[in-house]
Amino acid sequence: EHYAPPAKGRSHVLALVIHHIIVDGWSIEILLRELGVLYSASTLGVDAGLPPPVSFSAYASGQTDNGGNGKPAAGWDEEDEAYWLACYADGVPVVKFPTDRPRPPIQTYNGAHLSHRTSPELYGQIKVRSDQAGCTPFTVLLAAFQITLRDITGQDETVIGVHLAGQSMLPEADVCGYCIEMLPLRGKATANSSFQEHVARVKARLADAVQHHGFSVSHLVKKLKLQRDPSRPPLVTVVFNMDPPAAGLSSPIAGVAVAP
Repeated sequence: EHYAPPAKGRSHVLALVIHHIIVDGWSIEILLRELGVLYSASTLGVDAGLPPPVSFSAYASGQTDNGGNGKPAAGWDEEDEAYWLACYADGVPVVKFPTDRPRPPIQTYNGAHLSHRTSPELYGQIKVRSDQAGCTPFTVLLAAFQITLRDITGQDETVIGVHLAGQSMLPEADVCGYCIEMLPLRGKATANSSFQEHVARVKARLADAVQHHGFSVSHLVKKLKLQRDPSRPPLVTVVFNMDPPAAGLSSPIAGVAVAP
């Protein structure tokens, strides 16, 4: 059946609610884009012309080793392992916030949510700074976040988890599922260097981490033999992320208004 305009005074709303365990941000882009293509093609009575879907099972099988030695089947070599082990050869710095009460002995996910809207003028300044440094706004904000952690905790050195879309490392990037990889970035924010110098260090460290992304956090934790603390996760206790505007929402869909 093809599209028929609703009766006057009537409207329809489609809301997508998807559990994060099966869909990540990259997947949302794919879903929105292809949903728009399929809907528009249906209203116009034409073929959508979408390529065959990429199987998530093919991606998942590439992340595990059926040989039983605990090593991924692809994307991890001795150089990746040596890189991450060298990053933590002298121990793991633990982020300790100056709280007004002790940490609960068992970690929970109880917490609050704080929202703050950044002005277009401030984002414009961030974009100019990133262009001057030859990097993305993500890198500049990550560098600023490291400095913020230093000012709050008094620790020059911290470990910050950064999400990497696993699809970006695949020949076929249109894979839907939870493909996020965690990069445990260890870095310093010293008071005796300029912000420009700090951004350059973060840029280099981030590039190295992406280059050696194949060695997962879970395997690194096992190799480091960290003493488990039930009050906090091992290795990565702070995560930094930046979600860009959903590009899939910018594509026109025939007769439909779309909003995030």
